[in-house]
Amino acid sequence: SHFAQLDMPLLVVQGADSLLLTNDICASMMDLQPQAKLLRVAGAGHAPYLDPQREGKELLKFFQDQRA
Repeated sequence: SHFAQLDMPLLVVQGADSLLLTNDICASMMDLQPQAKLLRVAGAGHAPYLDPQREGKELLKFFQDQRA
């Protein structure tokens, strides 16, 4: 798969209530990319980063850590 061939820092963002990006799918993704980080957003659906109520602190931290 193309995902398995990616060679860069990866963050998988899963809304914990997503019906599309399930725990099983996330587990498979992490198997393909063991160095990736998984961020589960509690109380969020499929696209947690589109919710204007969320501050995105976890996303900012991930990207700041990549710059360090």
